[in-house]
Amino acid sequence: MMKTLAAPLLLAGAMLAAPGSQAAPPAHVEQVMSRPLADLTGKEGLVLTVKYPPGGADAIHRHNAHAFVYVLAGAIVMQVGLDDADGRLHALSGLGPAG
Repeated sequence: MMKTLAAPLLLAGAMLAAPGSQAAPPAHVEQVMSRPLADLTGKEGLVLTVKYPPGGADAIHRHNAHAFVYVLAGAIVMQVGLDDADGRLHALSGLGPAG
């Protein structure tokens, strides 16, 4: 009886674990514009469009610059700093400090 029950339980456990083990779909990043900042030698202004598919995510990362964020559609969850969860941004703009 134990052998007969063990196989279906292992199979059910594998089926339940499979969806969570899949990586999040990658974001599509497109550079829209890049311009040197005249008053700041060696610095540039960079505009990107980042499109996340449903369920998409980025790994924890940092920007060595200020980030101006504008959500065109849907909502995203952002975290600035190690312990600061800013929560959801819904089709609005936000500002994140460098680092």
